[in-house]
Amino acid sequence: MTKIEIITKAQETEREFSALVEEAARVSELAQKSKIAGAKSAAKIIADYTRQIDDKVADFMELRQTAKIIIEVVTDSLYRAILIRRFILGENWEQIAEEMHFSRAHIFRLRKKALATLKK
Repeated sequence: MTKIEIITKAQETEREFSALVEEAARVSELAQKSKIAGAKSAAKIIADYTRQIDDKVADFMELRQTAKIIIEVVTDSLYRAILIRRFILGENWEQIAEEMHFSRAHIFRLRKKALATLKK
């Protein structure tokens, strides 16, 4: 896997993890409210989600740590900040542009240059 693929995968894994946690919370709430599903059935469903979440956490933490190491190597602090905000903190492009006081178009140009440094 290339450096760019690793940091992108870390971001995707975080999204998957967050979605799974949200889904588990909804299912847990529905299972507790439902009179149709018995307590054992609800407990099994919740336990299955808990296992899936635990597996995702391990993957996520490993990928995130690897992504951090890759990004920390970027010498330009502006490029590094953009990569951290996007791939580690999960901010969207509008948030990054606003927080860094740049236009969204300029952030995209800087992102392209930042990613090019990872290809070296």
